[in-house]
Amino acid sequence: MHPGRTLVFCNSIDCVRRLRNVLELLDCHPLPLHASMHQRQRLKNLENFEKSQNAILLATDVAARGLDIRGIEHVIHFQVPRTAETYVHRSGRTARAENEGLSLLLIDPQDGVLYKKISKTLNKEHALPSFPVDHKVFKLVKERVTMARSIDKLEHRQNRLTAQNRWFQNAAKDMDVDIEDDLLNDVGDEQERAAKSREINAMKKQLKAMLSKPIISKIFTGSFPTKSGKLLSPSIYNPQKAVTVVQKNRKKKKNKL
Repeated sequence: MHPGRTLVFCNSIDCVRRLRNVLELLDCHPLPLHASMHQRQRLKNLENFEKSQNAILLATDVAARGLDIRGIEHVIHFQVPRTAETYVHRSGRTARAENEGLSLLLIDPQDGVLYKKISKTLNKEHALPSFPVDHKVFKLVKERVTMARSIDKLEHRQNRLTAQNRWFQNAAKDMDVDIEDDLLNDVGDEQERAAKSREINAMKKQLKAMLSKPIISKIFTGSFPTKSGKLLSPSIYNPQKAVTVVQKNRKKKKNKL
């Protein structure tokens, strides 16, 4: 909902791939960056990221190491980094050369121990401030994300089982031996596979209908994401940057004290 380039860090290539699939289903069109990609594609994605004012780059720490990307407004730690050094290195990608920037850490209850360890290493006595969230907007966004994740899980499972079967069949063919059916994954017969495809397509249509309805917040009224991943707003509305929202929230809390 906030304008600006966003760099999202994941701890593994598999996470980058799965997160990309979910965000694609949500019409966000992120650009992946990981070591398993061809160098040419990595450079192309970096170029496209730097060209757009509202792009999302999904990266692993290894792939992003040594890169100097300017104008990153937001760094999101989708997974808690394993070390404090990695946290500092990731966060340092934004707010460069006296520019403003935001580093956002997503924490799951099971990440509590790792988060406390990082905080202790960085001598952070108090918890990091929370990012202000409109809970009505959060509820609507969660519905869309939950649907996208459900679709991704179904597609991922079907594709994984099919790929495993194909690998076994090709290996057996290369060795000129027959493969027994009980060694293959049960992906259902043609009729069952067709039914599963119809189920997934129906879910995609439902998600598309959900995405077609703008999410209007009482805090950010008038601005909503489009299929291009950019923000459209009426001329009377100036979309606030995420950093501005945090600053206003801090000021509001100080005034209450």
